[in-house]
Amino acid sequence: MSMSSLSPQLTIGGETYERATVTSICVREGITSIPDKTFMGCVNLSSISLPSTLLSLGEMAFAYTCKLSSIVIPFGVDFCGEYCFAHSFIKSIGLPSSLRTIERGMFLRCSCLEGIDLRYINSEIKSDAFCGCSNIQSIIIEVGITSLEENSFYRCSRLESITIPNSVTCVKSSVFSYCEKLRSITIPESALVDADYGIGELGYNDPFEGCTKLESIARSHNLELVEYLRNQTELNFAIFALG
Repeated sequence: MSMSSLSPQLTIGGETYERATVTSICVREGITSIPDKTFMGCVNLSSISLPSTLLSLGEMAFAYTCKLSSIVIPFGVDFCGEYCFAHSFIKSIGLPSSLRTIERGMFLRCSCLEGIDLRYINSEIKSDAFCGCSNIQSIIIEVGITSLEENSFYRCSRLESITIPNSVTCVKSSVFSYCEKLRSITIPESALVDADYGIGELGYNDPFEGCTKLESIARSHNLELVEYLRNQTELNFAIFALG
C-alpha cells in the first residue's frame, strides 16, 4: 500500500483537488464509482459527501486518510474494494443494506474505529477485514454471514464479546487471535467445519490464540472446541448449551 506513486492531485467528477491539502469534497450526483486509490493519502480530508448514484468504491479508495472520522456509504453501493479504508482514522461508518461482503483488509488497522453494524452483510467477512482495529468494542453480526476468513478480527484488543450467527459454517485461522479482552463468545454448532480448519485442526490453525481472558462459551452439542480452549488458555470455562 505504498503512496510513493500517487499523483499530488486527484480528479473526481471533473473536479481536481490537491491531495495533500483538500479538506472537504462533495462528489456530484451521477458518479457511479470511486476508482482505486482516489482519496488515498488525503491526510487533511475531514468531510466528504457521496452521491446517491454511487454503486462501488475501489481498492484503497480512502486508505491513509487521517482526519476523516466518519462517513456514510449511500444505499446502492454493493461493492467496496480491498483495503478500502485501511490505515484510516475513521471512527464510525454507516454501511448500506446493499453491501453484502466485507472485502479483504477493508478496515485493516483502523485503530480509531469504535463499533460497526454488519447486520446486512450476508456473505463473507474476508481475511484481515478488521485486523488491528484495536479500539473496536462492539460488532453486530446477524444471520446471513457464512464465513469468517483468516485474521478477520485479529488483535481487536478491546472486543469483549461476540455472537456468531447460525449461518456461519466456517471460522478460519487466527480470526479472534489476540483479542485480549474477549470474555465470551457464542459459536453455532455448524461453525468450524471447513475441511482445512475443522475442529481437528485447531491446534495448528488456532482462531483464539492469545484470548487469555475468554471465560464463557455458548455452543451446542460438540464441545471439542471448548475443551481445546480450556487447555489453550488454562482457564475454567462456563459452558452453555444452545437450543
